Amino acid sequence: MLREYVLFLGNTGIRHGTESIKLKWNNLEHYIDENKDKYLLINVDGKRGKREAVARTATTDYLMRLQAMSPDIAHMDFDTLIEKRVDDYIFKTESGKVVTADALRGSFKQLLKTLDLVYGADGKSRSLYSLRHMYATFALKAGRDIHKLALQMGTSVAMLEKFYSKVSPRMNAAEHAGIKNKRFE
Repeated sequence: MLREYVLFLGNTGIRHGTESIKLKWNNLEHYIDENKDKYLLINVDGKRGKREAVARTATTDYLMRLQAMSPDIAHMDFDTLIEKRVDDYIFKTESGKVVTADALRGSFKQLLKTLDLVYGADGKSRSLYSLRHMYATFALKAGRDIHKLALQMGTSVAMLEKFYSKVSPRMNAAEHAGIKNKRFE
């Protein structure tokens, strides 16, 4: 469960706890654009109200593994699960108990301690919220537009600038030099 939760947070930019724990399968939907490309949307009700977030492509794999842990829906095709808008929590144990933010936080802290990764290079302790910071940093490093990123993450441009002003021209050297940066695409 923790593995899928960490991967989910790291690939969506959604906030730990307040936005993610209460997600249900009916908060997910497919969006097909004008080029017939299919994307997974997550309807989030968060700190700044309701928004749609687009999940990175690999997120479907993590969600399918979570689906397999839930006996009531494990037999369903993933696309059918999304289309039927099943009203059940995404993050729950095989016995059907909804996982709490505190339980995941405790498991994550223990994992970090076991791996001797409690503190980052900046000396600050890591947390599940660090995955949101990782998402933002990688997106900015890849040259993602800060306004679009703010909409995706349900925050403001000012907040991104405040916390990520350390993103320097060096992080986007290829872009500034006129070379397309292929990371985080």
